[in-house]
Amino acid sequence: MIKIEKFEDRNIVRVTPLGRLEKPDFKRLNTFLDEYINGHDRIPSLVIHADKFPAWKKFGAFLAHIKFVKNAQSLVPKVAIVSDKISVKIAPALIRHFVKAKVRLFPGARMEKAMDWAAAQGDHPGRFRILDGFPNDVIAVEAEGIITAQDYENTLRPLVEAKEKRHDKLKMLFVADEDFQSYTSGAMWEDTKFGLMHLSDLKKLALVSDLGWMRTAIRLFGPLMSAKVRVFHTHEFEDAAEWIKR
Repeated sequence: MIKIEKFEDRNIVRVTPLGRLEKPDFKRLNTFLDEYINGHDRIPSLVIHADKFPAWKKFGAFLAHIKFVKNAQSLVPKVAIVSDKISVKIAPALIRHFVKAKVRLFPGARMEKAMDWAAAQGDHPGRFRILDGFPNDVIAVEAEGIITAQDYENTLRPLVEAKEKRHDKLKMLFVADEDFQSYTSGAMWEDTKFGLMHLSDLKKLALVSDLGWMRTAIRLFGPLMSAKVRVFHTHEFEDAAEWIKR
């Protein structure tokens, strides 16, 4: 069973699985989308609110799901998946191999952000957000979404280079909360170059994140850095801010 909602002002169709999926569910969804497209003369983006990984009641329902994905991929421009379940979090990586739609995963508490992304015309997947309220010798940024090489070139690199002209040594506060998803391959290369060029110039580095892999990486490589390194949880942001300012 699925719940289908339309948000015509934002050109979005939101789908919420309410139980095991059956073949009629996908037939109803296909019909709903066809009627929406014919009635509005435009193709909506999809927002899928999945509290758990959807299961199929019968093999026929699985085939109907595959058929729906095949048909939808040539139409739907964006698919936002909203969920906190680990089993669902692998879905975007899998879906991207089979569909042409742009796919992004959002935490359960970020439904409105998912709706905003689905409704937006563009698709810049992430950004470095510069944090205010810090001394000029502090690079304070928050990573959101999927970081690309463009984010390094347009935001982080100019920010650091401008500060380096005024200070011999810098401090960095890096926040990666639940809005952060990953780096593109190009961004990983830019991150490597950035580290080789600038991390030796840091006096302090504070990481604020609950992401296990990121906290582990900093703990492993932190001792190899000349900077003082500390790792904070997201609820300790104020402590991190006070420490980096000192």
